[in-house]
Amino acid sequence: AAGALLLRAPLAEHRDDFLAYDYARDLRRAVPPGGALLTAGDTASYALRWLALFDPETVPRRVAPALAVDAGAWLDAHADRRDAFVSGLGPAALEGLGLPSRARPLSPEGLVQRLGALPPTPRPPSVLRRPRAWARDESYARDVILAYAFAHWLSARLDEAEGGSPETAQLEDLRAAATDPRDYRLR
Repeated sequence: AAGALLLRAPLAEHRDDFLAYDYARDLRRAVPPGGALLTAGDTASYALRWLALFDPETVPRRVAPALAVDAGAWLDAHADRRDAFVSGLGPAALEGLGLPSRARPLSPEGLVQRLGALPPTPRPPSVLRRPRAWARDESYARDVILAYAFAHWLSARLDEAEGGSPETAQLEDLRAAATDPRDYRLR
């Protein structure tokens, strides 16, 4: 055991890498207290559950992992709520769920997409701290980097679909490319 500890000593800096924690806090901020979130992705589901355990809220958010629930039934159950959001679902998955449509618009709001009309002042995702894990390209860091870049990319696609200005979509595309230049290439 002592030998294994000595061999792993250079890796003991993880307490300085709070990327997944920052991501979960940003997701929590994106959904108002008491709100509901349907989320895809292990990092989001796990981190939000961890926060609920170790930093409980007076009015908790209701988080449903997309792979653990019937997403269509979840959307039907939350159709009339103004505080229902989805996160991490790609265009094909959203289209399969009938989103966005005139009956159920979908508006980008930072890391999440609101089911319904966009409020007057949408909340952008916060600026991520770039810890050492970001540069090492560790798996959880990749998940978080992709989540932020994907949120920007999907915001651009939703803005285009809603007939928004090309400049707004281009800005979101640039943010996606700046967040994750390895996976997001601008044409």
